[in-house]
Amino acid sequence: MSVTSFNRSTIFRVFGLIVALGIVIGSVLPGAVLVSFRLVNSQLEHFVGYMLLSALAGLIGPGKKTLTLTAVLLTMMAGGLELIQILVPGRIPSFLDFLASAGGAWAGTFLSAYSHLLFRAVGKLGNPVRPTREDVPSADSDL
Repeated sequence: MSVTSFNRSTIFRVFGLIVALGIVIGSVLPGAVLVSFRLVNSQLEHFVGYMLLSALAGLIGPGKKTLTLTAVLLTMMAGGLELIQILVPGRIPSFLDFLASAGGAWAGTFLSAYSHLLFRAVGKLGNPVRPTREDVPSADSDL
């Protein structure tokens, strides 16, 4: 492992941890102290937060199984955090928030997967090669 890849991986892990903590803390704060980023609506905030977290996780471990596992775990995290809101004063769990969070997790996974293909194609992550049909996930693939 080179020093450059170690530092890049460490930076992605730190940013990912910060985003994950922000999501968890923001999800369990009581409604009276809830802070909004004033995006178009709360579903967009959910989508962007989970997409960012998923993309950062994908940049750490680019394998198909790792990416899929990341999306599945983040989807489960989104559902769990929405259910925990039943116990938080002033918060109401929302199925739409869950769908936005899960959609963001999967969108970040796909962005990460295709960015790896792009970087690989231009030689940034390895030997310069062109992506083949086998590199691009199809509707029937595991990704």
